[in-house]
Amino acid sequence: MPHSFRGSMHADCEFPQFSESQFFFIFVVNMDKRKIFVIYFAFIGIAVLAILTMRRSPVPSEGVTKLKYKVLNNVLLSDELLRIDAMSKELVWTTNRHAHYPTTDITISDLWELDMLMCKKLRELILPEVCKLFAVEFESLWLRDMFLVKYEHDAQRKLALHRDASDFSFVLHVNPLHEFDGGGTYFSKTNQTVGLMPGQCLIFSGKEQHAGVEITRGRRLIITGFIDCDKSPSTLRRQYLMYNLRCLVERRMFEKVGFHTKVAQRV
Repeated sequence: MPHSFRGSMHADCEFPQFSESQFFFIFVVNMDKRKIFVIYFAFIGIAVLAILTMRRSPVPSEGVTKLKYKVLNNVLLSDELLRIDAMSKELVWTTNRHAHYPTTDITISDLWELDMLMCKKLRELILPEVCKLFAVEFESLWLRDMFLVKYEHDAQRKLALHRDASDFSFVLHVNPLHEFDGGGTYFSKTNQTVGLMPGQCLIFSGKEQHAGVEITRGRRLIITGFIDCDKSPSTLRRQYLMYNLRCLVERRMFEKVGFHTKVAQRV
């Protein structure tokens, strides 16, 4: 019967002790050179693959979620910005149109010239980008509300954290930056404030919690819009339909013949 390895050892037999590094060196020296090359290049390949994977798919920090939004450039041009800014100084503003988070504003449907301009901007620039960003169809988008808003240092300076009732929202900056300090749109999810240049438009999900950052000097002027996504528009409340962009042709016709804005609102 064969003896076990332990049983075949002499009692006075001593084996040399090797450290881990010495053992690894002896192991490598006694290996076939081809095997060494294979292991070496396999190790390099694994390391490169790990680096590429980390670069392509970075692991987000715990608790941080990506915020989906987009800033559009040159939605309003310089002459349009000047006209809206001048117009805003002659308006009678309201402070109670919204029940929960009121702003100092005026609905754009009451401003015929601005209403026609913004319908064009919505159809050609803003809504197509909403479709791309959120993967929705143009025909399913309906404008719930759109209004001109002002923040002033000696009046309403900010808007508290809130979520809009709409599916999507946009903020379009109007007046020059030197006219105020502070401002911007703050998002609680990422603890991030997005500031805009005049003419730029920020589009985002209305369900994201956000706030209007306080201004510390001057006056900030913006256009805000609420957009709903619904393939069955008959389910929307009746007042939404006065903003329906499919009525743009009729509203242009009214403009040509000089009909009053209240008539156009009934379309």
